[in-house]
Amino acid sequence: MVALVAGGFVAPAQALGGTCSAWPEKTVVNGAPDSWRTGARCSALNGDTKAQGNGVVSLYADHNTAWFTQLNVSKYSSWGVGAIDSLSVNYAFR
Repeated sequence: MVALVAGGFVAPAQALGGTCSAWPEKTVVNGAPDSWRTGARCSALNGDTKAQGNGVVSLYADHNTAWFTQLNVSKYSSWGVGAIDSLSVNYAFR
């Protein structure tokens, strides 16, 4: 894959991706439902890639972090009800 840049030169386009991980966190408050959030962190991101931690929850809103580009910094979603069923890191162009 190539991309056309200013001046008509052709440069290779870089794929979306990076070296990232996502994890669930749970807090327990006596007498209240457990609360969950998603954490995510990247040690490397390709070219113009941004990342987002994604925690999929059945029957409730997913627990997603904001999109980020910072490296080696943990990012978190807000707390919410519903256990996280699966975790992933989403990638998109900045």
